[in-house]
Amino acid sequence: APVTPLRLLLSSPPLPLLSPSAFPSHPAHVPAPPASPLAVFSSSRALLRKFRYLSNIREAVRRYQKHNDKEGEMKLTTLLNVDEHADHKLYVHVQALGKRPEHPVKVQVMGAPRENAHAKDSGWVTSRQSLWDERKDEVHEVILCNEEGKLFEGLSSNFFVLKKDQDGTPVLITARDGVLLGTVRSLALKMCGSLGIKVVEEAPTLQDLMESEEVFISSTSRWVLPVGEVILPDQSVMTPASTTITNQLLDLLLQHVLESSTEL
Repeated sequence: APVTPLRLLLSSPPLPLLSPSAFPSHPAHVPAPPASPLAVFSSSRALLRKFRYLSNIREAVRRYQKHNDKEGEMKLTTLLNVDEHADHKLYVHVQALGKRPEHPVKVQVMGAPRENAHAKDSGWVTSRQSLWDERKDEVHEVILCNEEGKLFEGLSSNFFVLKKDQDGTPVLITARDGVLLGTVRSLALKMCGSLGIKVVEEAPTLQDLMESEEVFISSTSRWVLPVGEVILPDQSVMTPASTTITNQLLDLLLQHVLESSTEL
């Protein structure tokens, strides 16, 4: 059966004030600082909002699963709208999460970087569609490159090049300026220290790419995904030698997310 995305608007009623007795008291041997009414009020609202937001998201998931595959993974997108009266509405969109490729993918270097990389605007959606349509067969992602040969990002992903320095230490190179900084990108960079990887936040060059040992992309649906083949602007093909560190990084990311997630 076809998968039916669910768009759900869930509004929360005005939040009542909880009394201080609703919160755990301080240990007896630690003097408790006096709590101002404003502090108690703010804490109360924050706790209630979190509870109601999670309840609303659970309801959105329940309604989606009622009409679709209950076992498949889902992608949740939420938008919180607060008006001038502090009334808030939570928009929840639920859809099936696309299956992550099991093998290293093919990418193609083509197209200039976008002008406003920090916004997902409608103009960029139109521009990237034309690049997507021009890609070669079986290309999973298009990597944007400027006239100087600097590689910035994919159409819907961040781009990484891993090479070794003169001491043999792995160095991960990825653009910071001129790209949309994804959540998975941020997490991946934090995990690099655990693997002894140096991080350089600047756009890798075509020369860096040619000297690399591993190449990968990242996004919320792909996590980190190894690249097995790169089609260069001159149509020649570059093949990274390994995917070992990329796979180690993926394992660390999955472990971190599982440990820090809230169960729905």
